[in-house]
Amino acid sequence: IMKTIKSLTAAFLIVFSFSAFANDGSSVSKNKMYFAVNSYIDAVNTGNSKELSNLLDARAKYTMHSDNEVRSYNKSEFLEVFKSYEGLVQNCRTDFSVLEMAGPQAIVKISMKYSDFTKVNYVTFTSGTDGWKITNISASYN
Repeated sequence: IMKTIKSLTAAFLIVFSFSAFANDGSSVSKNKMYFAVNSYIDAVNTGNSKELSNLLDARAKYTMHSDNEVRSYNKSEFLEVFKSYEGLVQNCRTDFSVLEMAGPQAIVKISMKYSDFTKVNYVTFTSGTDGWKITNISASYN
């Protein structure tokens, strides 16, 4: 009897879990956005320009703030610079926080903590017909 009760309880929990995910379309979108964030972090941390290219929207902009200078790049310019880091694994601790998520857009703060400085990226992700894409990256160094 105990084995039957455990089996029924497990079956109920599985069915309940699937129905909970099926009813919340926003959680599916949020999970896909988190997948895009983690893919970006992985691409940057491992120097994978192909994966990064797939994540960037065709009109993506990258802006870097360093000292008193601001540099801006479009997608192709940014990827050209990034390719020089192909395969370079970053020696840092990376974490992120979602600053805002409103419908099809999210702003995420990604911090890459090195031994003597921190690089902070504010990344805007937008959901479209081809999934979550990066539309803007603003980087600064602390």
